[in-house]
Amino acid sequence: MPLLSELGSQDLKEVTQTMARSIYAVFDEFGNADLEASDAKGKKDRHAALHTRVFRALYDSGVIKDEEFNGAGLNDARRHLVAEFKAYHSKAQTVSKFYETCVKPVHEMAPHFAMPAESLVRMYCVAHYWKALCKADSPFANMKVENGAGVEDEDCSEEEASEDSQDSEEGEEGEEGEEGEEGEGSEESEESESGGEGSEEEAESSSDDEGDEEGEEEEETAHAKHEAKQIPKDNKECKHSKKRSRNK
Repeated sequence: MPLLSELGSQDLKEVTQTMARSIYAVFDEFGNADLEASDAKGKKDRHAALHTRVFRALYDSGVIKDEEFNGAGLNDARRHLVAEFKAYHSKAQTVSKFYETCVKPVHEMAPHFAMPAESLVRMYCVAHYWKALCKADSPFANMKVENGAGVEDEDCSEEEASEDSQDSEEGEEGEEGEEGEEGEGSEESEESESGGEGSEEEAESSSDDEGDEEGEEEEETAHAKHEAKQIPKDNKECKHSKKRSRNK
């Protein structure tokens, strides 16, 4: 006979969802008005009656071992969690009233288009309850249960799938953002590479220009030297011509 915390993921999900539906059914039938009282004693009695009904509903669910119900009721830790569940249910009821006023125009335009508030409250509460019961530190974690006796709640599964899809969409958005940043980085690197190539080409062209200028300077120097050599020859020819003219 396993404990609730020892079940596999699927069995744990089915057992806790069955427990959550049983607890929700008590709250839905009990109502908030039954908890209101003018004196402290009356309020305490009504809360005690609520816990007794939850205790009975869990027994009738068939997922918990009979030996867990030999006492007078739930222990203090489990009572405290049930009280938190009831407060969560009361909050959902308040939100449902606001929801009905918001979707009233939708009902007038297209009847049965919007989901009924009662269905939303049930999905909202049951999903919260079974997730809390699945925790390893839950007061119900050490409760002995019947393995394979639970039934999965389709409404809760749909809500869980919706939450998973939202998480995956956020993850995809994060990946797209990272890809965009990587793309920008690659473009910048390509631009820097192209800029580097351009600077190399400019350096090569400047070196070619410098080489051309040096070549021109060398040619001019050689030409000047050649002209300098020609000057003495011209002077000698000039002297010879003068001597010839005198002899004549």
